[in-house]
Amino acid sequence: MCGDSYCQNALSGCLAEEACGYQLGYGDGSSSEGFFVRDLLQLNIVAPGNKSVNRGAEVSFGCGTRESGGLHSSDQALDGILGLGQSSVSVLSQLRSNNEISGVFAHCLEGVGKGGGILVIGDVTAPGVVFTPIIRNQPHYNVNLNSITINDISIPIDSSASKDGGTIVDSGTTLAYFSDAAYIPLLQVIHDAVKIKTHSFEWQGMSCISYSGSNVEDLFPSINLNFDGGSSMTIRPHDYVIQAEGAQGHGWCIGFQSTGSSSLNLNILGDLVLKDKLIIYDLEQQRIGWVDYDCTSNVTVLAANGLETSVPFISIPIGSGTRRIFKPSLLEHSKLAIFLFLVAFLPSFNLGF
Repeated sequence: MCGDSYCQNALSGCLAEEACGYQLGYGDGSSSEGFFVRDLLQLNIVAPGNKSVNRGAEVSFGCGTRESGGLHSSDQALDGILGLGQSSVSVLSQLRSNNEISGVFAHCLEGVGKGGGILVIGDVTAPGVVFTPIIRNQPHYNVNLNSITINDISIPIDSSASKDGGTIVDSGTTLAYFSDAAYIPLLQVIHDAVKIKTHSFEWQGMSCISYSGSNVEDLFPSINLNFDGGSSMTIRPHDYVIQAEGAQGHGWCIGFQSTGSSSLNLNILGDLVLKDKLIIYDLEQQRIGWVDYDCTSNVTVLAANGLETSVPFISIPIGSGTRRIFKPSLLEHSKLAIFLFLVAFLPSFNLGF
């Protein structure tokens, strides 16, 4: 009800005797509406010595009664969206405010196989991680992308954060989008760097190159995204090209798209560039880090006492087939590891940041 504290934290102007309703819209035009409810999130807590106990943590969340747009269509419908943003109503913020977890989480989205992923809420550790600062006081995970480099050509990027601008790291977006000021020269430099001369065509809004071979590493250039703090993210050809075959042509398409407005200074780094990387969101130090990673391998989490725990993925048969279900970890202040199960298949995996 509106009089409950969890509703007062999420809404204003709600009368105490009314049900606590919500309406939420997304950037792709889809929407969800329903009611806020409260329940126990069941956690499998693994203490030192691999002893396991169950415990429930109370969280509030939206129970949808009506969806529209992509959320309503059969090919894009989701069972739910797990919000891990910095707003007070996200599951992460609720667990953090109740001293259940620290302010660090990570994900790894597999792009080589059939898809899948790892979600780790806790202090994950991995060699080679580089970081860039999070721009503070923004509704999304904004960072400063300074330039894009292809071979010896550098494309400057304006990542100044505003209400409708900046560079956002968003696992809820499938591709990667750039403002026209960045997208037009980026596309031109990629085409100029292609090692064979062939005709181009468009497919599903993407710019494509006619090529019947499969070795895209020898055809397309690697791309470096350069961020504040001197850190860079390398995007290899197999990361950003998508195979296309249809009436318009047969070949490989560049998975970057324009935001569709010359006046909108907005860049969105979606799953296209985040996949096959361990992406770490460190809210304690307000930074985002990454490293190339095999998302089917173990994840190492670090407890407050300095001990490391290796978390493997497992396979669970579902129906007539087997889906790979990864076993992520949440690490508490109390030096306990909380294990959850997560099934995530690109492109429908949506953390809803």
